[in-house]
Amino acid sequence: MAVGGGEFRIAWLTSDELSQLLALGRPVAVMIAVGAVEPHGPHLPLDTDLIISRAAIERALPLLAGAGVHGMLAPDIPYGVTDCAAGFAGAAGVTAAALESYLYAVIDGWLGNGIAHVCLVSNHLEPEHERTVRNAVARFEPARASAATPLERRWARTLDDEFKRGACHAGE
Repeated sequence: MAVGGGEFRIAWLTSDELSQLLALGRPVAVMIAVGAVEPHGPHLPLDTDLIISRAAIERALPLLAGAGVHGMLAPDIPYGVTDCAAGFAGAAGVTAAALESYLYAVIDGWLGNGIAHVCLVSNHLEPEHERTVRNAVARFEPARASAATPLERRWARTLDDEFKRGACHAGE
């Protein structure tokens, strides 16, 4: 691949191509979709949150290019905290502690490679998952790492207790 030729999946680059991209002097930002594997009713796949996050990243990448940043989509992190959906078939989650450690290590790894900024994009609407993603990002300078998550939006903060407990999740 010719560096700067429009490729946006960082995992598809060779090591030499990444080095060339970083040498261009234009900031490189990595965006990572963080999801959850859990049921979303009888009509949606288990990785719905991940699909939404990846689509949001793909829409954001051209905006970054317009701002002079070379945005790259990094491989997904598919598993998240799924305590609210634990009683439903298809919920396969990890603990908050495991996820936070993993997210920290992934962010640190990309920054250690010369990436200017890492953004975690999560559309999993579970408060503990949200806190975990934000906690991992908070361990870095804001200029180096960020999170785009749904509970930062006003409408998401109005979820009722029934939803937060998982009682109305997955189409029950």
